[in-house]
Amino acid sequence: MKNYVAILFLLLLFSCNNNQETKQQQTSVPKVVEAKGYVVPKDSMAEPKVIVINESKLKKISAGKPKLVATNLNVHSVVNPKIVLFGKPKIIMPGTDTFSLPKIVPAIDSPFVAQTPKPIAALPFRMKDAATCNI
Repeated sequence: MKNYVAILFLLLLFSCNNNQETKQQQTSVPKVVEAKGYVVPKDSMAEPKVIVINESKLKKISAGKPKLVATNLNVHSVVNPKIVLFGKPKIIMPGTDTFSLPKIVPAIDSPFVAQTPKPIAALPFRMKDAATCNI
């Protein structure tokens, strides 16, 4: 009897394995790499070539007169408002006069626990064999 309990315990211990979830979590974290800089020695680079420009020989073209574009096309002038006299407001209650009571519609309750969906592994990107263009 003790052997059966031990085997059952080991079976339950090894059947509850979450390797798939831990692999999913590990792959979603970006890999952090330390940046290592390198200073290039001056003797291994060529000196920059400086070209002096004579501004008196340059051809100068004026930009011309700027074109004005109206930005207030949706603005209209205000006219004298029309005043409409209104009497004392009338209070109307549902279920009185010609106003009927609103319909009572029972809500259908279907509670459930919301969970985030499990990630679905996608296939790697591939192209057709007879593709004529690259992406």
